[in-house]
Amino acid sequence: LSVLSALKNEAPDFPPVNIYLDSPLAIKITEVFKKHPDIYDEEARARTDQPFDFPGLVCTPSVEESRQVNQLDGPAIVIAGSGMCNAGRIRHHLKHGIWDPRNTVLFVGYQAPGTLGRILLDGAEEVKMMGSEFVVKAEIAKIGSFSAHADKDELTNWLTNFKEKPKTVFLIHGEPDTLETFSANLTSLGFNTKIAEKDKPLF
Repeated sequence: LSVLSALKNEAPDFPPVNIYLDSPLAIKITEVFKKHPDIYDEEARARTDQPFDFPGLVCTPSVEESRQVNQLDGPAIVIAGSGMCNAGRIRHHLKHGIWDPRNTVLFVGYQAPGTLGRILLDGAEEVKMMGSEFVVKAEIAKIGSFSAHADKDELTNWLTNFKEKPKTVFLIHGEPDTLETFSANLTSLGFNTKIAEKDKPLF
């Protein structure tokens, strides 16, 4: 929301569309952030006095309000969960719009193998949702800069600041190639690492 607020304020060619925050939990969390501007970082404070409350932002906490979003006539930005599309209101929005080539489904977080989000990113031409098959005509895209997880440098910095080096570092979340590379990096720094494998005990 902070980035979209900045775009609306600073980008002259940003279209005058409403932004629908269609997630009850996200709406509640946003209200908490709005009450504590003292925790905003310098970048957020420099953009605007209130990055989470701006013209064109529409919150849709109720089921009926969420349904009305699917009846919109014209362009809009809809933010909905769950992030990997396995549950939640996003599935209803996909049902009503994934077949339309005018739409874009934009992922801003990691999509685990086997999830609907990953299937879409991998280029599926058809997907099954809610008991029906849907042809994928919408553009499927992703942005990789919004991850809520620490990156390899942050994790390495965290590990190297322990007073006592851990006996073993277990790597349990990530793409196989990334885990192998990170394991090798940590090993070169003197850490004993182990990559978790499905259905195999760690000890």
